[in-house]
Amino acid sequence: MDDKEQFALTLKALREASGLTQRELAEETKISLSAIVAYENKQREPNSRNMAILERFFHVSGDDLRGGILLHQHDALNHREDLPLLSSLMRDILAVTKVKSEHSQLQIEQILMQLLKILRMEDEAMMNVLLDMADMDFRNLRQGMEKALEIQKTNNHNP
Repeated sequence: MDDKEQFALTLKALREASGLTQRELAEETKISLSAIVAYENKQREPNSRNMAILERFFHVSGDDLRGGILLHQHDALNHREDLPLLSSLMRDILAVTKVKSEHSQLQIEQILMQLLKILRMEDEAMMNVLLDMADMDFRNLRQGMEKALEIQKTNNHNP
């Protein structure tokens, strides 16, 4: 797979994960729609200005845009059967964060960036330790959410 093809696949994956159409990405970044279409259709690669804009917009490095996200992630992530589920989950999270406060968006972005860093770790043992720790935190969070929903239901049924 050549650089142009890797870039095209990565750009499309990032755009779709963000829940954006090509037109919306063009509007958000001020890069022409024809350029976005050409990038995704493997017709050309961005100049340095547009590459920098896309890096800032998606909060990734140029290497990530050139295929690093798709090609250099940890093998455990690359070969997972549930990768489409992860992609779908990411789209859902991004869609929900669009309607939340800026503070919530920032917190969610920070959590996702930390998870991404963990998944990219070379030391599999350390990655597993950190994922186990994150899993415990998310279990506590889920229990707290369930308890809050129970309280909310109780309050709604008892006026």
